[in-house]
Amino acid sequence: MNLRTILAFQFGNRGAIEKAANSSAAMWTGLILTLTVSIARNYDQTWILDSPMWLFGNVLFSLISSSLIFALIYGIFITKRFPHNNKTPNFAQQYRSFLGLFWMTAPIAWLYAIPVERWFDSYLAAQCNLALLGIVSLWRVLLLARVLSVVTRTRYARTLLWTLLVASTEIVAVMFIGLFTNTNRHIMEGMSGMRNSPEESMIMNALASVFMVSLGVWLATALVLAAWRNRSDIASFPTVSPSRVHWVPLIFVAVCWIATAIEPQRRLEHNSNYDHLLRSGKYDEAIAFIRSHQRDDFSHYKRLAPDPYAWEVWEHLGPILDRIEADDPLWLRKHYYEHMGAALSHSVRHFFSFKDRGSLYTSLLKTTSRLPEGEEFVKQHHDELITIQRATKDFYDSESDHVEELQRLLNDLLGPLPEEN
Repeated sequence: MNLRTILAFQFGNRGAIEKAANSSAAMWTGLILTLTVSIARNYDQTWILDSPMWLFGNVLFSLISSSLIFALIYGIFITKRFPHNNKTPNFAQQYRSFLGLFWMTAPIAWLYAIPVERWFDSYLAAQCNLALLGIVSLWRVLLLARVLSVVTRTRYARTLLWTLLVASTEIVAVMFIGLFTNTNRHIMEGMSGMRNSPEESMIMNALASVFMVSLGVWLATALVLAAWRNRSDIASFPTVSPSRVHWVPLIFVAVCWIATAIEPQRRLEHNSNYDHLLRSGKYDEAIAFIRSHQRDDFSHYKRLAPDPYAWEVWEHLGPILDRIEADDPLWLRKHYYEHMGAALSHSVRHFFSFKDRGSLYTSLLKTTSRLPEGEEFVKQHHDELITIQRATKDFYDSESDHVEELQRLLNDLLGPLPEEN
């Protein structure tokens, strides 16, 4: 299992696949490669100590996924076509060989590490990440079908249908469960007048399309396989033979990934420390912390807390805005102006109330009045501010102690509303 074999395996080389299928080293090699994928996925997204599954979550998911895929393929397609004069091979032994092969496809997911967030804005970066997900998923399906074809000595067209059927089954099942898992959250967000970020909305639309495509693929492959009977014998997965793991190249690969992650993780640690201070209500410490660092000390493509598209924005954004001054760094002011704009975007929703938002709007307007970017902000968000100004008339003295002050601040910024006929 040297680097040349690993690379050849990713492109479906028969010799590399046969070598991996017969080698006990494939499972340990694949395990290390799968762990490096955890780094590739998370190194610039999440601080390692903020998530207990940061390193091993990918391994756990791959165990579940590979078990499901192999159980379906083995139970539905393979066991029925073993030669009649042979004893049915042990499932556990077969799965061990398959797991090593499954993990050996891990390097394809290194594509997730491409730092598209450094080159594009958040929306375009999300589109690029979805494109990378599609490339990786398609590549792994095609490669896994090739692996099954080589090992079981079955035509590639048939093993591709097997793989598409079980992969679409997995996707539909996971997304169906996820639909019910997220329903309550989306209902509550809608009732509170929240909206998803542009990136989240795009991803949700993409997931809906993936669900429909997967359902269509599942139906089509099921019909084709039902009509296309296989009458030839199928070879079982080989019993793996003891072989030496080439640790030096694996360690080299692991060290390279660790080195890649060090600087992004340092920045994400600063993000995490700041976010924890703010979310625990230590606003003075939070603003002091951020003032003691430069922009390059934080992740350039991860929003600082609070998330402007989550409920926490109503609790935590106002206090931090109250502490931002005109002489604070420009990047900090601009960053929180984006938060302010996102918070205002929730105000055009039908479910509008000052009950839990009055204090934030008051802080937002005071910040707009004292910071140099305020005039431009008012121009950009004039419609949302007018919406709030009109609403102060409807909610005056009814829901919030902040309504009178809000009305005064809005009149100072926008002028009084014209009298309606």
